[in-house]
Amino acid sequence: MPFLQTRSNDSHARISAQFVVEFLEAEGGAPEVALPAMILHDVGWHVIPEDEQRRAFGPGSSDATLNRLHETSGVAMARDLLVGIDYPGDLIDEICRIIDGHDSRPEPASVEEAIVKDADKIWRVSHLGFPLSLEMLVDLSPQELHDFIAVRVPVWFFTATAREMAAAELAERRREYALAPAPDIPPPAGFGIGDAAEYAS
Repeated sequence: MPFLQTRSNDSHARISAQFVVEFLEAEGGAPEVALPAMILHDVGWHVIPEDEQRRAFGPGSSDATLNRLHETSGVAMARDLLVGIDYPGDLIDEICRIIDGHDSRPEPASVEEAIVKDADKIWRVSHLGFPLSLEMLVDLSPQELHDFIAVRVPVWFFTATAREMAAAELAERRREYALAPAPDIPPPAGFGIGDAAEYAS
């Protein structure tokens, strides 16, 4: 918990872990890998000063190296935490592999990695995660955040369960916030979560 006290990561990890449970039930996979990876995936933000974090994610971000730093730092921190509780070494290796590319790796290599990637992103459009995302992305309106996510659904989500859930959650947010449908445009080039790498060109 001390490492999640930044960037709403305590709430993000809790909400996303609940999605992991749902996705595991629907898609299969090993909870002993996916759940620790989800809980620990963003601990690396702890090493990045809060006044610098906004440069590393979301629309208009400008520093892909910071986004990558939260992954690599997170791997080291997660490994220390898991070794400290005598978690099985082979599971630690797989958990850390997932953390190391949860934002930057374009394709998942396992169902657990796909589930972590999907749960990491779908929280942004959930009932609890959408307003928290708006708090972090202070320069976006609810409509802009909705549209940003909606046009990326085809490239963001890897499991059928997550794609269906994302469509349902987006529909709920439109009702709650009186939003218009997203523009009918193709998703932008790139695979990321709107981090600086996607905007580099």
